[in-house]
Amino acid sequence: MFALVKDGVFLRYLTGGDYRFSDTVQQPPQTLTSEEATSFGVVKVTIAPQPAYDPQTQTLTRGDAILVNGVWEQQWNIDQLPASQVRMNLKIKRQRTVDELTVTTAAGNVFDGDEMSQTRMTRAIIALQATGTASIMWILADNTTIQASVAELTEALVLAGTAQAAVWSI
Repeated sequence: MFALVKDGVFLRYLTGGDYRFSDTVQQPPQTLTSEEATSFGVVKVTIAPQPAYDPQTQTLTRGDAILVNGVWEQQWNIDQLPASQVRMNLKIKRQRTVDELTVTTAAGNVFDGDEMSQTRMTRAIIALQATGTASIMWILADNTTIQASVAELTEALVLAGTAQAAVWSI
């Protein structure tokens, strides 16, 4: 990575379209002689590894380069997101978690536990109870089919509701 520096002060990083430094030099920075680079204020910048940060609550942006022990080093900026954005990120994360819920009944069957699946289970339980039907064909999370009883659907519904409640608080 390269940057423009004037009088020892970082100005900006160079991108692919920044190869025109004067009317006569239109070369990429890496092809400049050291004399040309010095005359145009082009310096090589050491890329720093990204620091750890929490993308739910913070942003990470490339900071200005600074001179450290004779070497220009890229810096990173970590900034706090506004509280409203943090809350929205947490809600999005929570919704993804709920959308991916699966639960395993005592019989070993793995049911989708997302909100739509919970609604479907509720409707099936009510219909089975209302008609006195023993079971209904049900497609499990892995797309296998079983005959699900009211008891197993109720168990899966309770498990899904409990799992959703466990992740709901933000």
